[in-house]
Amino acid sequence: MLGRFANFLLKRSRNAALVAFFCSIFPGFLGTLSLIVVAFVTLRGGAKEGFFVLSWGVLPLLAHSFVDQSYLVFIVEGAAFVLTWGMSVVLRRSSSWSVFITVILFFVSIAVILFSYPFHVSLEQWWVVHISDYMQIIVDEGILPNDGALSTLQIDFLAQIAIGVEVLLALLAIYFKLALARWWESKLDKRILFKKEMLNARLGYFCLILSIFFSCGCDFIA
Repeated sequence: MLGRFANFLLKRSRNAALVAFFCSIFPGFLGTLSLIVVAFVTLRGGAKEGFFVLSWGVLPLLAHSFVDQSYLVFIVEGAAFVLTWGMSVVLRRSSSWSVFITVILFFVSIAVILFSYPFHVSLEQWWVVHISDYMQIIVDEGILPNDGALSTLQIDFLAQIAIGVEVLLALLAIYFKLALARWWESKLDKRILFKKEMLNARLGYFCLILSIFFSCGCDFIA
């Protein structure tokens, strides 16, 4: 069944584009499937075909953003599509998960530092407000007593690490989707040794340097 579905996607670019488009309309599993289709087509057909599918996949997100006036949601979800496509291109050209991890760590480190520096205070305040509102809702509904709610210091601490945690979860989600797409590709092409690729993935010295650079950059911002 997976083979037939893959052949349908790869037969014509518009087939994959329509699947990505309709899956992207619905959140949850189908939304995730849309990203996996983008990754799979990029791995098999290349950057150009993958970008064509990506373009159709983000159209429903753009429409939702205009209707709901939720442009921030569109930026976040659109960034997930672009990152998935870009990392698929890297994996296709290198066939190395070590290179994939190094590249994504590099770009994310730069992006987080450059984006967080001018908006650090406003982002932290945004998280403080939303965490406080969420805790108030929990207390009002009787889920937690007043003395069980988070203190101001605890909320401030969570707000400081929230961006990093969110980025980490987003990266893990992209990694998982690309792993599924690569596994799917290995079922069609026996030359791709998926298990061996995953076992040979290593974090080299450059990744260690990037991690130190990222930590120092975050300390500087804080």
